[in-house]
Amino acid sequence: MAEPSPKTFNIGGLAVHVFGTERLDAVLANGKTPEVAVCFFAHGRMGRAEKIFHICQAIVSHPPSTPTSVVLVAAFDQRNHGSRLTEKRANLAWTDGNELHAYDMFAIHLTLNEHIIVRYGTAQDISYLADVLPMYLNVSISRWAVAGISLGGHTALLTMANDPRFTVCVCIIGCGDYTTLMRHRASSSPSISIYTTTLSTHLLSLLSRVDPINNLSSFKGKALLFLGGAEDKLVPPSCNDSFFEGLRTVYKGEEEKFEVIMEGGVGHEVTAGMEGRCVEWVNRWIFKL
Repeated sequence: MAEPSPKTFNIGGLAVHVFGTERLDAVLANGKTPEVAVCFFAHGRMGRAEKIFHICQAIVSHPPSTPTSVVLVAAFDQRNHGSRLTEKRANLAWTDGNELHAYDMFAIHLTLNEHIIVRYGTAQDISYLADVLPMYLNVSISRWAVAGISLGGHTALLTMANDPRFTVCVCIIGCGDYTTLMRHRASSSPSISIYTTTLSTHLLSLLSRVDPINNLSSFKGKALLFLGGAEDKLVPPSCNDSFFEGLRTVYKGEEEKFEVIMEGGVGHEVTAGMEGRCVEWVNRWIFKL
């Protein structure tokens, strides 16, 4: 596989790394009108965009479905990560001494102002970029997908649940039920009461509106692949049980569009098998929906 070679755009102060522009240029040079799809890929907590460049490159290196189809992949640093880091403590967990973990982790997804949503965080960054990226590429984009790892997996699900343009999603070691995930983490923290003292009514109200488990119907007709480790202690499979149960009802009659694979003997990590399945899923569905 070719070495990662993204083209980087400065979009509204964000360094956005776009993979696959060579194929786009080749189709345009031949006088053809390309059918363009874009997949955003979000990295994990404590990471940065460069950590996922190899997966981005693998997605665009997949054989094209038609002579004029072009799949692009875009990656950028999540909020308070990489080049956007302003406070390292905010990325730490309860067990690392961060008492605001529940707020800080969700605020990376969503920026809050008192009682209401002002704008989405990284998920809103993705939606914003979907608005403006066509201008920078100077092409029409007909399909949108999103994928991510761990924190990025949460972000991918939030994007799918709240932006109807995104019809394909791959969530790797992530969670679609934030309240249950925080309850699990609080139970393993030094303070038994930390869950009840840190999840305020404001956050719970917000979750009731935007969390994927509370927006199950928004997944209908879309393609969702969920990859995880059966022995994951940080994001245990059980934290997604209710989410998966609800999705199975949503996907009744369209079971081929929803798949869950939990790898035995695997913890909170990304395996080569997960990466390969992600590449196949995005390319399988991105021009079909």
